[in-house]
Amino acid sequence: MSLRTSFSRLMLLSLSLVSYGLVLPQISRAAAPSAFTSLAKEAKAELSDPIEAGRRHYKAGNFSAAATTWQNAAQFFKQQGDKANQALSLSYLSLAHQELAQWTEAQEAIDQSLKLLQSSPASAKLSAQVINTEASLLLYTGKVEAALDKWQQAQKYYEQARDLQGSLGSQINQAQALQQLGFNRRARQQLESINTQLTGLPDSELKVTALRALGTALQATGDSTSADILRSSLTVAKQLNNQTDVSPTFLSLGKLAVAEGQMETALD
Repeated sequence: MSLRTSFSRLMLLSLSLVSYGLVLPQISRAAAPSAFTSLAKEAKAELSDPIEAGRRHYKAGNFSAAATTWQNAAQFFKQQGDKANQALSLSYLSLAHQELAQWTEAQEAIDQSLKLLQSSPASAKLSAQVINTEASLLLYTGKVEAALDKWQQAQKYYEQARDLQGSLGSQINQAQALQQLGFNRRARQQLESINTQLTGLPDSELKVTALRALGTALQATGDSTSADILRSSLTVAKQLNNQTDVSPTFLSLGKLAVAEGQMETALD
């Protein structure tokens, strides 16, 4: 997993959905072949919770499917007059387009999301989520200083919302931007502060992802503790029996071993 992908996924995991309720269509309970049943369940899931369905596609690396799902979600919420969830869907849509290197579409989606925020009152958390995505696009397109500024704004909004996980995600992203700007000492100080905060958190999917992103970021600064932090991420993932996060953490450790010339360790 690339450093940028690691941070984008961390951001995605740190976003909480705006609560809403949908009326589900009636699904026939008649017996059907297993393949059809699986497709029916998937279709029902996308109708009942389209934003979460898009997240599942995204986490699985199916970015085109995620984009389609979130595009449909944005259209649905527009029809419902639900500007908050429409803005959130468009923010997620921008993330998917960023992963697909579809920069024009990514910009259009985040511009629409920001416009919705400006046209109606928005919660601190939703504002933070959308700004987070805007910062990601700025980073991808080489506007690193602007991205850093936006992540600092996002952190303030997350703190207003008392969202620790969102705040941590923004802080890690700021450290990445500082590294790219050449401010390695500031980046290291930021990462050390984040590591202290993570130590006191209970085991969770966020902690696994944050530790992995932190280990990767520390590796970029040449910090010798990066391997220990990646192993901590792996330990937590195993304790949670979270196989989805075990593989990418092993991959990060393998890349670190290769970088350090430990080929046998990497192969193990």
